Amino acid sequence: MIEVHHISKYFGNYHALKDLNFSVSKGEILGIMGANGAGKSTLFHILASLDNAFEGEIYIDGIELRKNKRKIREKLGYVPGRFSLYTDLTVVENLSFFASAYGCDVKEIGNFCPELWKSLEPFSHQLTKNLSGGMKQKLAVCCALVHKPQLLLLDEPTTGIDPLSRHILWQELKSLQSKGMTIIISTHYLEEAAIADRILFLHEGRQLMLDV
Repeated sequence: MIEVHHISKYFGNYHALKDLNFSVSKGEILGIMGANGAGKSTLFHILASLDNAFEGEIYIDGIELRKNKRKIREKLGYVPGRFSLYTDLTVVENLSFFASAYGCDVKEIGNFCPELWKSLEPFSHQLTKNLSGGMKQKLAVCCALVHKPQLLLLDEPTTGIDPLSRHILWQELKSLQSKGMTIIISTHYLEEAAIADRILFLHEGRQLMLDV
């Protein structure tokens, strides 16, 4: 599903990513771990086709990333580390906005990720800015899933949310994996890392270890 070849990234003189090489199979969950500043978010920005200024090559579902951003974006859902939805819209308005952008029916979200939607549905008409941190993260994941992507990128989606919400999210991710979805997720929690099929460790931009 994903092939990463010799990826390096510079911010001026700062070498943020240093010759990363790894692959992710279809239907696999890859966990990415590393301290703050290890390069996790930089890697997610590149994989999400939001940053073209890197060295190396990335192929997603056999398609070269840099030259085919539009095709790639149809295949992936992305939840960045910083909450980025519209806080002045309600839960259902945010979902409807993203569904319309992809030409999808927002009602399908309840079938595609039922546990997440079950916990969000009572807050459907609340303004997003009034949600708890956990609910905001659940909404962000639902918005990323509204078009049923083949690849889901989650940059520390469970940071700062309660253990029950983390458990519900991971249950949903395992269910999506069983349907063939490929998932890359970064986390600080070792118990979550154990649920992933493999772990990629980053340290100061270097690929320290890839657990196979």
